[in-house]
Amino acid sequence: MGKTKYELDELFLNGETPTIEEIKGLTNGRVLAGILPLANKYIRYIINLPFILPWKGKFFDPITKDMGKGKNRIEYGLLKIKLFNFETNIIDPLVGDNKVFSLNYDLSGNPWFIRQIRDDMKKISKKLYLGTANFKWRGEHKFVLYFALELAS
Repeated sequence: MGKTKYELDELFLNGETPTIEEIKGLTNGRVLAGILPLANKYIRYIINLPFILPWKGKFFDPITKDMGKGKNRIEYGLLKIKLFNFETNIIDPLVGDNKVFSLNYDLSGNPWFIRQIRDDMKKISKKLYLGTANFKWRGEHKFVLYFALELAS
């Protein structure tokens, strides 16, 4: 996906809202675009190299049709762990009109800086999801980056 932030904005706004139950198990992730250095395609390429970025995706566990939970997949060499718990639900978006599949990290046990993150996702094809990572700054969530998640199974 070699798209610009503006093209990703359009894809995200026009994406479908996935259900809680359809995103289950392992997903493989990739950083696509973002602010500051992440706006540069060469920086994004370097960040996505396996030995640079240990984030590999997420693991989702639907609990009910209205909520779920999950963790981020971190791998570095032989080290494979799941960190940074989140809860999932369908809520109003930060931008646009259609609801989003949202990941809330404001949970006890997460470090304070992780608790400021809100990821929102939309479905863009059968097993592919486009997400925004947003950081809460001075009481308001601000866009940081786009990421893609693909269902592993």
